[in-house]
Amino acid sequence: MVRNNAEAAAEFSRGGGHAVLLRAMQTRVDKLRVKAAFLLASLCADDDAVKDTLCDMGMPEQLAGLLRAEHDPTHEHLTSALLALVTDHARAAAECQREELGLRRLLEARVKELAGREECQVRRGGQRDPPPTKRKLS
Repeated sequence: MVRNNAEAAAEFSRGGGHAVLLRAMQTRVDKLRVKAAFLLASLCADDDAVKDTLCDMGMPEQLAGLLRAEHDPTHEHLTSALLALVTDHARAAAECQREELGLRRLLEARVKELAGREECQVRRGGQRDPPPTKRKLS
């Protein structure tokens, strides 16, 4: 309802929706974290003013903090939200590049950590390999 609807997005912002998204991403409920991160990424794609609001809230630091936890399936979505936030937004990008945040080291370490996992393999052209198919036993 909020995505691609400027009036609804403005009401969402006035009602403190961004703070609710942050709290949703801080829960231990994977499905809620994924949905909140997806909505956050979508809102960032729709309106640059949202990125300003999120920077005011310290969202780059919050997302980096969430990514510091032991890797889990929600991190792909949290990383996508972070990417949406910094894309074409100098302030968010500068926040993420702060040395004390350590985000570069964190992401480089995570790439090394996940390098051997089949689900993390990328083919040339930036696309993931399709999941392996199950073979029928004859």
